[in-house]
Amino acid sequence: MRVIIVGAGEVGYHIAKKLSDEKRDVVLIDKDPGKIRRINENLDVQAFLGSGTSPKMLRQAGIQDAQLLVAATDMDEVNLIACLLARNLNRYAVKIARVRNQEYLQEKSLFSKDLLGVDLIINTQSMMVETILNLMDIPGASEVIDFLGGAVKLVSFLIFEDSPLAGKKLSELSNQEGKLLVGAIVRGHKILIPNGNDTIQPMDLVYFVIKKSELDQTLSRLHMPAKPMRNVIIVGAGGTGMAVAKALDQRRLNVKLIDQDGAKCKEANRLLEKVVVIKGDGGDRDLLIEENARAMDMLIAVTDDEESNVLISLLAKE
Repeated sequence: MRVIIVGAGEVGYHIAKKLSDEKRDVVLIDKDPGKIRRINENLDVQAFLGSGTSPKMLRQAGIQDAQLLVAATDMDEVNLIACLLARNLNRYAVKIARVRNQEYLQEKSLFSKDLLGVDLIINTQSMMVETILNLMDIPGASEVIDFLGGAVKLVSFLIFEDSPLAGKKLSELSNQEGKLLVGAIVRGHKILIPNGNDTIQPMDLVYFVIKKSELDQTLSRLHMPAKPMRNVIIVGAGGTGMAVAKALDQRRLNVKLIDQDGAKCKEANRLLEKVVVIKGDGGDRDLLIEENARAMDMLIAVTDDEESNVLISLLAKE
């Protein structure tokens, strides 16, 4: 299976790495020599220096034989044009575009498959916000995936040694009042499709299929009752931070938003109703202590710097 990825930034890089690990035939296109160099040094994929909006470059990358094109640059227009060209060069390939501009997402009829040839539009910011909100709704969960518009959820929990589920057969769970449906178990590097004879072991990542209407009852039976999260600190008032803050503001939660950029803070104050906006360095231990980060239910670090996000999260855990 040949996959062409336009854009070798963080999104494109990680998609390429994942597909390369699965032994797919991956081709990457980017205009930045530094990014191409990084790809060549770290991944077993083909990398071309050039533009994904060039028909010649797409042909050189083998678009005519590709089954999938992923346009994942930081520019929405480039991604949409790359998909449009790919449709004309290979109408059978599946085209996926990364789009960040909310205005584009609201005009779905203008960006339909028939007009631009885009089979799927992905907004990573919206996906991140949805992920954060889902994890807030189910504290302790490692992952939450919605199906049927959220009516059914696939929820994973890491099982520790002191968990009441550790050492139990799945048939025991099914025999309890109200059947528990286990969809999968991840054990080490293996994914198990379980049956009733399988036993849950410590450090298993167990995926439960749960109806939304039975969520509280099921979590209680799993000894993981949902404690509502009401106090949140967000570090970073960029696009993602603001989107999360707006969503939590609508829920009327107690939210503090920290950013060093005075202009971003001013804009946040204008747009957010109940959120407390603080101009400062979210990586400053004294500031986190002053804002009582230890007592918060959740800290969300979404600055533009991934290393800073990790460090801020580690500071908050202390």
